[in-house]
Amino acid sequence: MKFKKITVLLLVFSMVISLCQLGFGKTIVKFWYPWGGIDGDLRVKLAKEFNNTHPDIEVQPLLVRGVGYDDGKLMAAIAGGEPPDVVLYWNGGPTRGMAARDALTDLTPYLDKVGIKGSEYDPALWSQMLYKDKVYGIPELAGIYCSLYYNKNVMIKAGLNPNAPPKDIEQLDLYAEKMTKFDSKGQIDIAGFIPWMEQGGHTDFWPQVFGGKLLNEDETKVTANDPKIIKAFEWMGSYGKKYGAQKFAAYLGSIQDVGNPGHPFYTGKLGMMINGTWVVAQIKKYAPKTFFGIAGNPAPPDGLKNPVYVGMNVWWIPKGAKNVEAALQFIAWMNEKVRMAQTSDLVGNLGSKPAARKVQKLRADKYSSVFFKLMDTGTLITEPSSPVWPIYNDLLAKARDKVIYGQATAKEALDEVTAKVQAELDKILKK
Repeated sequence: MKFKKITVLLLVFSMVISLCQLGFGKTIVKFWYPWGGIDGDLRVKLAKEFNNTHPDIEVQPLLVRGVGYDDGKLMAAIAGGEPPDVVLYWNGGPTRGMAARDALTDLTPYLDKVGIKGSEYDPALWSQMLYKDKVYGIPELAGIYCSLYYNKNVMIKAGLNPNAPPKDIEQLDLYAEKMTKFDSKGQIDIAGFIPWMEQGGHTDFWPQVFGGKLLNEDETKVTANDPKIIKAFEWMGSYGKKYGAQKFAAYLGSIQDVGNPGHPFYTGKLGMMINGTWVVAQIKKYAPKTFFGIAGNPAPPDGLKNPVYVGMNVWWIPKGAKNVEAALQFIAWMNEKVRMAQTSDLVGNLGSKPAARKVQKLRADKYSSVFFKLMDTGTLITEPSSPVWPIYNDLLAKARDKVIYGQATAKEALDEVTAKVQAELDKILKK
């Protein structure tokens, strides 16, 4: 009997050891991702694939809208000492601001160990990951947020060549005038173009297209009243004056988004718009009969040459994460060249590594091929990654509205922005 009991105990002990080896011995990586649908499902599928090929690590994906950054959940988790190990966010712009708030882990000491090299990424994207010469994020997929979409049917009705999109601001204004139509009540029926509509609403986009600098070289001085930025705001203000700011507001207040077949670009009520790479998939899904084209962004003669406004998803490892190196192994695996290319193709984006873009199947797509050409040959510009940018962005939007509605001159509005943001930046720099 004693022998049987000992045998049973040994079997139980052996089973416990096996269970520990199978589960409890793994490094758990808590992964927050921000979307449902195709994008989210794909990241979850890839996490499972990673787990199957890395038996010592278990990535546990959790859908958290906006990864909790937009609603404060992430900062609360960091402050409470229980953050996830890795988060995927859809905008690399806040990275420096998060780093300045001591909310992110300095990744610099770990990169060589896991084989992540900044030189493999587009310099414009990688630079957004740096704060005080240290790395606080890793780019995931990239996208061109701002390109000119033009409705060829609207162009034809306006007597314009549908195969000759505007090449500069002067032509853009002329095309907009020819395409804009009013109804019997004097309201806008067809809008030729609205500079601040859709992705044109990025407050830093037109200032950079016009060649302006929002900060000086070492990012210690705010330069919102740069003469070229003033010129960009005056140009936007000219649309409000010419067509009626209130009429534009009424038009914009009634439109549906690009994920809906009723969007005015699809129905022939909008001639041109500034929008991103993802809209091609939306058109194919919701309005496949739309007769349209895509081109680079028009700029003034003294502005940027072939400006291409890019953004990206970003990987963050929050401050206080328990398994930094394992999380970085997961990031490195997800960002491997071929895997990045396949992921980008499936969700309609571009790789943040030039080498990944070269092997993407989307390069052969009639419309998406334009984005690859722009990404490879254009002057890449990004949202400022200064820690003061959230405040700066908000004040620029308010200043733009003042100019559009004729409540202030561009110089007056931007002088005010410069003074207010500089005061906030000085506080940050003193820390």
